[in-house]
Amino acid sequence: MPRELSGAHVVVVGATGVLGASIAQQLTAAGARVSAIVRDHTRLDGASVAQYALADVTDHVAMHTAFASVAPFDGVVNATGVVAFGNVAELDDATLARLFAVNAIAPIVMLRESAAHIADGGFFVNLSGVVATQPVAGMAAYSASKAAAWAAMSAAARELRRRRIDVVLPDLFGLEAFEVPFQGWAAGLVILFGLSFDLLGLIEFRRHATTINPLSPNKSSQVVSSGIYRLTRIHFTI
Repeated sequence: MPRELSGAHVVVVGATGVLGASIAQQLTAAGARVSAIVRDHTRLDGASVAQYALADVTDHVAMHTAFASVAPFDGVVNATGVVAFGNVAELDDATLARLFAVNAIAPIVMLRESAAHIADGGFFVNLSGVVATQPVAGMAAYSASKAAAWAAMSAAARELRRRRIDVVLPDLFGLEAFEVPFQGWAAGLVILFGLSFDLLGLIEFRRHATTINPLSPNKSSQVVSSGIYRLTRIHFTI
């Protein structure tokens, strides 16, 4: 059953992105009060966001302050992330550090800093990716960063079970901000590869029906706004 969101207070981290903005709109349409944590408040949709706090997801002190400033709340949706293409042999230290800082470490810190403020029976949604469980050649570092977050969230789901806080991991592909740091890659080639990977995600969606359609941000946000995505929710039993 979809979670009742009417009257709930939900924090969307990354509410200025394509998917984050759509999620905020869907939550507001469902009757939720949305707070946003963003880097640039001038890009926010004022009709969907009731209040905001400024923070970069890689600034852990700022994230602590941001969550505290909008607390308490019923749930959190992390709609941030970066992606990079390239073989391991071409991977530079800065790209590797950036991928793990945003895709792996930041979600863990978000959950750590927000858990005390989430109401019992609430939720924490971390948008994952197909590559977390199905690594793709040419995206080794990105796949690893998503897999790390998946593992951490899976363990956290067990830790938060006593408070009935759901840790939800919807599988997405191709909706994050693109960073293409590898020198020598022509823009056209990158776009072609990006479309190929998006189509791969779409094929997986059609075949397994467990991955949110990567080419439909509106549909993705509708699924996320329900609070629980049945096929990707983490379940643990004693």
